Amino acid sequence: MYYVKKKLIIIGVSFLVVVLAILLFAAPLFWGTCKVYFDLNNGLLKKQWDSFGLIYWESIEETDYSKLLNKFGLGEESSNWKLADSEELGVRRSFFPQNVSYSYGRIAARAREFSVWVDFCIEYEELPIQEAREKTLFFHELVKKSSDSSEVQDNIIYHFNDLKSVRNKVN
Repeated sequence: MYYVKKKLIIIGVSFLVVVLAILLFAAPLFWGTCKVYFDLNNGLLKKQWDSFGLIYWESIEETDYSKLLNKFGLGEESSNWKLADSEELGVRRSFFPQNVSYSYGRIAARAREFSVWVDFCIEYEELPIQEAREKTLFFHELVKKSSDSSEVQDNIIYHFNDLKSVRNKVN
């Protein structure tokens, strides 16, 4: 009888350890959320994976926009993180919206477009560095103060149209 109780205790403790290991390591894969934040001041992206309210992994990544800001010495400010995107993981996909994009996610996309445009113009359209810096400074101020992506998008459309008119004058 003593050995049977001892075996049951060992089996019970082993089962408890397995259940805790599953909850700690496997549960985030089946019941979690990935949130992406955009830093308005520096152009960085921060990704956080959380499950049951606990953050279990976080990373900060550079973007084309943050590299452009650093190139012109504009990316040395304190962080101002805004939620840009969230994605449900695992079982949560069945119960909640899978991907949700927020206004700041659209601003992050427009910032990437702008940085690609500036790099392209510097490289191929021979945009002077000083003019590129001025455009980047203006755009950076617009991103920092904007909570609506339409103003940022209008600025990008203006710059693309301006580039087309310059090309037409040259040709």
